[in-house]
Amino acid sequence: MNAIASVLDRAFNPTGTEGVVFTLFIAEAGKMEGGRVNYISNGHREDMISMVREWLGRVMGGFSAPGGRA
Repeated sequence: MNAIASVLDRAFNPTGTEGVVFTLFIAEAGKMEGGRVNYISNGHREDMISMVREWLGRVMGGFSAPGGRA
């Protein structure tokens, strides 16, 4: 997972500065509930939680509460 995150980080941020943050979720197909879900990110945990809440709000037709770091 660390090697994959490193490749993604270099692809998104080729100058080495943090311009794009990401979170990558990995799970075995068909086993999301009760299964194992792993993730890796190049961002701060609070920001990534805020990003996931924003995305969930969009895909579920609602809105997300502000969060993360300003």
